[in-house]
Amino acid sequence: MIRHKKPISTEPTKLLAENIDLLLNAPCGPVVDVACGYGRNGCVFAGFGREVHFVDIDSAAIRFVRDFIDGVCKQMKVENRSRLLCVNLERERWPYEKCSVAGVIMVHYYQQKVVVVQDFE
Repeated sequence: MIRHKKPISTEPTKLLAENIDLLLNAPCGPVVDVACGYGRNGCVFAGFGREVHFVDIDSAAIRFVRDFIDGVCKQMKVENRSRLLCVNLERERWPYEKCSVAGVIMVHYYQQKVVVVQDFE
């Protein structure tokens, strides 16, 4: 079982913070936070009212995100449009149809076949 360390900060990573408008202004569809850990990157988009799908192999992290995202959405006064998926993307297929997401966040995780090969076969 994989367990993530809880992040020191709830702020998004610097790279994401500097480029946040790329996904905020993306076309309709969910933003998928792959290997989301404790959700600090995807929560930013949820706070703006975007639909965010949090995907991780760690069920404890997914449970934390569920509670954390509820608080973020209440504080920002936006509807919680999140979806939580506990899945091993290295063993299971990418759970989205081609061109069905607005964007993908992958920070500190690199598994090219997860997105590229499975999405464009």
